[in-house]
Amino acid sequence: MFEDRVANYLHNKFNQKFYHEKSLKIGPKTYHRFDLVSENGDIVVECKSYKWTKSGNFPSAKISTAIEAVFYLSRIKAKKKILVFQDDFNNKGESLVDVFVRRYDGILDDIEVWAYNVGESPEKDHVRIARVPKDNWYEKLYCYDKS
Repeated sequence: MFEDRVANYLHNKFNQKFYHEKSLKIGPKTYHRFDLVSENGDIVVECKSYKWTKSGNFPSAKISTAIEAVFYLSRIKAKKKILVFQDDFNNKGESLVDVFVRRYDGILDDIEVWAYNVGESPEKDHVRIARVPKDNWYEKLYCYDKS
């Protein structure tokens, strides 16, 4: 399962355990189960595995669940928020992850986006950071205080 591969990769990279389907508070009385959360709670990850449509189009309907994940990630405090996609390429050689980042960069704020390529074994998996986190636009706009 893709999520298990990502959890294994994260464990090796950050040298800590990651819990599957951990609930975090995203509102006054609302919780969301995030795909992976580090043992210390500093790293929160959502995993997505999509493919281009058979006709080579961007899978907009499926991507809506990734946008929903972006919303949930925006509602939590964590040192690192990661949206991991299992990368896929269309017949033109375009990366699904790169197109996603190009289209939605303006709402990703402090979320890091990874293009994850599954290898023949977990040791041969490869991750490319498709987007580094940036500042939250609303923090400056509304003088939002993080403390």
